[in-house]
Amino acid sequence: MKDLYIVGDSLGLARPATRKDMAVSYRDTYVARIRDHYDGSGVHVHHNGRRERTVDEVYYLTDEIIWSRPERVIIQVGIVDCAPRVFSRWQRACLARLPKLIRVPILMFVNKYKLLLLSFRPWVVYTSKKAFKKNVDKILLKFQEHNIKVIFCSIAPAGKGMLSRNPRIQSQINKYNAIINEVVKSRGGVIVPLCDVFKDDCEACLLSDGHHFSAHGHHRLADTLINSYIE
Repeated sequence: MKDLYIVGDSLGLARPATRKDMAVSYRDTYVARIRDHYDGSGVHVHHNGRRERTVDEVYYLTDEIIWSRPERVIIQVGIVDCAPRVFSRWQRACLARLPKLIRVPILMFVNKYKLLLLSFRPWVVYTSKKAFKKNVDKILLKFQEHNIKVIFCSIAPAGKGMLSRNPRIQSQINKYNAIINEVVKSRGGVIVPLCDVFKDDCEACLLSDGHHFSAHGHHRLADTLINSYIE
C-alpha cells in the first residue's frame, strides 16, 4: 500500500490528563497505533485532526490531501455537524461579540435551562442534513476523480454521559449516519460502521463524557481499520 491520510475531528487526538477519567495519551490514539503498525514498511501515515471540525472543513482540505498523493483516505467527522445546539454557529459568533454585561446573563440562563432549550429546538445544528449530504458527496466525488479510495467512519454512538447532556443526540446520529451510508455507497466508498464496531461494549469504548474515545475504543478502532479496511 502507498501512503495513507487520516482526516478527522478531536476524536483522533490525545486528551489532556487534567481528569483521570478523561485522559488518553497520544500513544493510545488510533492514529498512533496505525502509524506504529506501518512503521518501517515504507507507508507514510499523514494525520490532520482538529477540534470541532465539520464536514465542510474536510472538503476545503481535499486539495491539500490530494497533493499528498495518498492511496487511501480515512475520514472521521460528523458529530460536530449533527449535535443539537442551543446556538447556531452564527448565533454563537454574535454572542461572543456582545458586551460581557449582556453575554454573561444569557449564558447563565442557557446553562440553567439547556436541556429544555435543546428539547424545544432540536433542529439547531452546525450543519443541516441537506448541507451535510452535499458536502459528503462533493468530498467523495473529488477523491473519486483522483482514484483515491475513501474509508468513511460513521458517527460513533452516544454514551450515557453525552445522552444525559443532550438527550436527542442519538436520534441525530442515526439520521446523519443514514446520509453517510447513502452517499458513500453511491460513490463507491467504504463505510466503517462505528455503531457496530463499539456495540458489544460501547461505554467501555468511550470516556466518561460519552463522546470521546477511551484508550480501549481507540485500540478497537485501530484494530478494525487495520484488519478489515486498510489492508
